[in-house]
Amino acid sequence: MAPASSPESSTAAALPSLLLLPSPPRPASRAALRAAYHLPLSTVLTRLSDEHKLACSSAASAASPPPSAPVLAVAVASPVLAGPASAPKRRSVRWSPSQTLLARLYTLVASICAEHGIATDLAGDDPGTVDARILLVDHERGRKPSWYLEQAQMQGRDRRYSPTCTTVLDLATFAATTGPWKTVFHPSGEPGYELLAAYLDLATGCGRTLLQKQIVAVKGGLSFCVPARAADGTDAGEGQSKHQTESRIRDGVSATTAGTVPATVTGGSPDAVEGYRSICIGGTFDHLHPGHKLLLHAAALLLRVPMMEDDRDASPCIFIVGVSGDELLKRKKYAQELQSWEVRSRSTLDFLATILGEPSTATLHITDTGESAAAAAAATGRTGATEDAPTPRELQGSFRNGAILVRCVDLRDPFGPPIWEEGVDAIVVSAETRGGATAINDRRAQRQWHPLDAYEIDVLGERDDDDDGEGGDSEGEGEGGADKKAATEAARIAAKISSTEIRRQKAEARARRGHL
Repeated sequence: MAPASSPESSTAAALPSLLLLPSPPRPASRAALRAAYHLPLSTVLTRLSDEHKLACSSAASAASPPPSAPVLAVAVASPVLAGPASAPKRRSVRWSPSQTLLARLYTLVASICAEHGIATDLAGDDPGTVDARILLVDHERGRKPSWYLEQAQMQGRDRRYSPTCTTVLDLATFAATTGPWKTVFHPSGEPGYELLAAYLDLATGCGRTLLQKQIVAVKGGLSFCVPARAADGTDAGEGQSKHQTESRIRDGVSATTAGTVPATVTGGSPDAVEGYRSICIGGTFDHLHPGHKLLLHAAALLLRVPMMEDDRDASPCIFIVGVSGDELLKRKKYAQELQSWEVRSRSTLDFLATILGEPSTATLHITDTGESAAAAAAATGRTGATEDAPTPRELQGSFRNGAILVRCVDLRDPFGPPIWEEGVDAIVVSAETRGGATAINDRRAQRQWHPLDAYEIDVLGERDDDDDGEGGDSEGEGEGGADKKAATEAARIAAKISSTEIRRQKAEARARRGHL
């Protein structure tokens, strides 16, 4: 082993870790996910948190800068994609159940971190911080590594993997293109070992190697039987999600009003979204936390990614992230703890690099006051920008070999690019910001532009109808005890997904240090 001061050791310490989780239970209620994943997640999160605390203590003793917070990529193997595997261009994301799964997983992570006092914000400076990032990897339990090779051969490719026109990677592509990892964790038990074996086979088949000491088994949660899939790609456990989506489509309102609108569906599944060339979201993104991660990831799932290796002249799909500028933040609580616009934008790109793949470039574009609207549009990739459009600063990242362009735009008003650029197609909002989508579409209607399709993400910490308090175990507590327990859990989770609460805690910690 290299000495602690060697460059090799420093590089290894900065590498992210990976936790491989086998397919979620079906139906994937919060209680079922907690039973399946709480133990391996809590084991790995607390281990990394304790290691970071120790490293921070050693750095303080040596009067050295504190180490960066460890990053944990939690890869959940799940049949996320619809459409024939032999036709990558025809694959699409089952958006509704996928974003619900993300919401429930991030809720579980926030709950565990609250239980153990682990800070969750990206690049947090608190000792013991762990930056957990959920990844959805398309994989069906029981699918052999040879199956991926067969699919590649059917496509006439000489390798064992192929990206699709979505932002979701299948297990073969994930194993071949992501990493390296400091440590690969997996749950003990048959499903965990099956997934690890498939991952290692696919990774080594593409020339990527892992040492035995890098692979760590942790205690697994309860295993669940996976029902057989029906001809339409669904199973009995997905009935509730399917019903919810059909209800949304049936009761959905037009894009010029608040609410979720019907999406173009494909692949024979009511949840499968064809995808869009240009989508947008907006927010402050201060001290990036699980709520932000859900919004960013759920929106990224809606991108229709061009297959650049097949068409070098294709234009990239565009992900516009409006990041609130200083003018919109003057009345924020604990404003002295607010991160700068550039730090918040870079944190956003850093997180998206995990979801979309390593960035090809990351450039800051600050418009010269004498620059024309046309020149600014050409420089920033703006689609259909009007002559009177403002030209704010942007921080951009190019991903997937130029197939995806992320534009972090300085928001100087509540609306942003969707009212300047006609080419935007869809917007993703939360329950708190759905009114913003309505206001934006009203402005677009005044210009006689098409309305944005609006999608709404689930609320972190929201209970299922079938969930009974925390983890569904409230026997003997009575109705009042279960409600009190659930309220306590909700309060703990809220502290992990509130930028205001994170700033308050940091302000109080800074004040305490000042009095020492």
